[in-house]
Amino acid sequence: MKLTAVNVDITTLEVDAIVNASNSAMIIGGGVDGAIHKAAGQELINYNAQHHGLGCPTGQVKVTPGFNLPAKYILHTVGPDMRLYTQELGDLLLQACYGNCMTTALNEGLKSIAFPAISTGVYGFDKKGAAKIAVEILIRYFLYADIEVTFACFGDRDTDIVQAAIDNEDEQRHHLDWSIGNDYHNPDISTDAPDGVYAVHHNHLGKKGKSYGVTVKDGYFVVEPTLRACAEARNESGYWGTFLEALKYDPKYEEFNAEFGS
Repeated sequence: MKLTAVNVDITTLEVDAIVNASNSAMIIGGGVDGAIHKAAGQELINYNAQHHGLGCPTGQVKVTPGFNLPAKYILHTVGPDMRLYTQELGDLLLQACYGNCMTTALNEGLKSIAFPAISTGVYGFDKKGAAKIAVEILIRYFLYADIEVTFACFGDRDTDIVQAAIDNEDEQRHHLDWSIGNDYHNPDISTDAPDGVYAVHHNHLGKKGKSYGVTVKDGYFVVEPTLRACAEARNESGYWGTFLEALKYDPKYEEFNAEFGS
C-alpha cells in the first residue's frame, strides 16, 4: 500500500474510486460533495434518488458509479458533524468512515482510491485531529492491501497537515529495532520457519494483540513488514516496549510470538 498527500482537485484523479464527503441525505451539498456531484453530472443525482433514497448513516458507505468522473466509482461516506457530536463519538465515527471505505475498496478489488479530508469543512472537525485519525486508520491496511491511497488536499496548508500526520505515524511505527537486550544485530535475521507470511501474537497483562504480516523469505525475516506486524500486535495488547527482543516460531500453529524489551 502506498499513501501520499497531494494538493489536487479530487474530481480530476484517474483512480478506481474517489471518496465523497457526503451528507446523510445523499443529495447535492457544498464543498467537495458539491464539486463531485457537479463533475459526475445529473446521472449521479438520478442514481442516488433511485437507489439510495433513504440516504446514508454517519460513518457508513454507499457505492455509486463515477459517471462523468475519471474515477470508476464513488464511495459516499458521511462524516460526523461536530456541531452535533462529542469529540469522543466524533472520533469513533470518523474512524468508521475511513475504515469502512477501505474495507469496501478491498472487497471490491480496487487498486487505487482517493480521499478528501472528511468532516473538516462546515462539519467543523479539527484538521490536525482528523488527519491523525485518517492516517492511523489507513496505515492499518498496509499489512493487508495492495492499493494506492491518495489524500486529495485543498491547498498547501492542508497538504502539509496531512503529510505531517503521515510522517509522524511512519516514525512511530518504525521505531522498533531488532535487539537482544542492548546488543543490536544486523537486520537480516535468519529463522528456521519456512518461507511465507505469518501471524504474530503478543500478550501483555492478559491482553492479547495479534497481527498478520511477519514475512520470511529465503530463511530471513523481511524486516519492514515484520516490524509493522509486530508493532500492530504490541499496540493491540496495550504494551509500548521499544525493542523487539525475540520472535519465537510455533510450528504447531505456524505462527509467531513476539517478545519486547523496554
